[in-house]
Amino acid sequence: MAKLGNGSLQQKNGWWYFVARNVEGKLKWEALHTNDKSEAEIRASVHHGESLIQNDRVQWLRSLIDRGEWAKAEIARMESGRSAAAVTWEDIFSTWQTTARKLTNHAYTLSGYESQLQVMIRWAVDLKVASPSELTSSQARAYATDRAKTKLSASRETALFSRIWRDLGMVDIWKGVVTQRVSGKRSERYRRLSVKEVINLVSALRSGHDAGRKDGKYVKGTVKPLPDVADLVTVSYHTGLRRGDCARLSKDNIDGDFLRIIPEKTASRKGRPLLIPLQAESKMLVVRLAKNAGDDGLLFPRLADAWLNKCLREAFSRAKIRTNEFGKASFHSLRATFISSMDEAGVPPHVTDAITGHAPAGMHGRYTQPGRDALMAAVTRAIPQLGV
Repeated sequence: MAKLGNGSLQQKNGWWYFVARNVEGKLKWEALHTNDKSEAEIRASVHHGESLIQNDRVQWLRSLIDRGEWAKAEIARMESGRSAAAVTWEDIFSTWQTTARKLTNHAYTLSGYESQLQVMIRWAVDLKVASPSELTSSQARAYATDRAKTKLSASRETALFSRIWRDLGMVDIWKGVVTQRVSGKRSERYRRLSVKEVINLVSALRSGHDAGRKDGKYVKGTVKPLPDVADLVTVSYHTGLRRGDCARLSKDNIDGDFLRIIPEKTASRKGRPLLIPLQAESKMLVVRLAKNAGDDGLLFPRLADAWLNKCLREAFSRAKIRTNEFGKASFHSLRATFISSMDEAGVPPHVTDAITGHAPAGMHGRYTQPGRDALMAAVTRAIPQLGV
């Protein structure tokens, strides 16, 4: 049984129903005409969505508009006789964006989804797979296994593909791949970095690497200086922000000596507003970035590009920061460093959670609300300045 606002989803004889009490207090079973739980949740939300979206009337009406646009596209597809098999590699992403179940509207995240899909498409086309509907389960598993050897988020990619295939009405060949978690690990651990390692990483990004020239051209191995990526690393070190939240920062997020943001909601974060203290070094950097921001106000306007992962890997390599027995060395190590430093400085966990956005444990965590002075004092005590 799945609780759903003023009622619940219940399964009977393999089919899903929305069950709620009527004005007379009797249970009313509303057939949703599907044996798929995900589809049942969508259909129930169309009729009972006001209770599903925290009674936010505006958000509910917007969701109706999204579903209305999806319904129009679906009717047009059905009237034209176009089936899921007619979806081509070229239009799979744009077609998926018109479906009812959108994961996010952030341009940064959507560009990442599209780039993940493009990698898979090139792989499938090389195998001479004519269309998405012709991809087999064994091919999907082989692709996921190959990606897991080189990419940490391979299981997340296949989860995205599962959503796309399901939302477009194609056979969900990715489902078994996702549940077995091709990475072989339930969760990934990230090692912390020393202050010296962070300084070396920032220096590697600011200086680049000149491998020399031949015939007037740069030879392979040359890396241009990337001061904006160095700034991104510095801000994340001082604030503990995830890369995605950090890359989306804008002038509107600056609130005096603090950053005020609402991070994306995840399994471990509630998506509530956060106040993140800025020490002298980080505040000076953020103010400079805001002063140079364009019309969109973004502090890091070009860091949504696909090359960012490669740039960071090269910088970690040149700074001699490697994965060890304590965990993986990556951008997320900056967040692990921030939290570890807060713990070592004796900062109470609920104060750290208030800055990082993690869901605090217990009833105490639901009520406590550290003030600005407590947040600033904690970060000042725990996070050393880099001096770069």
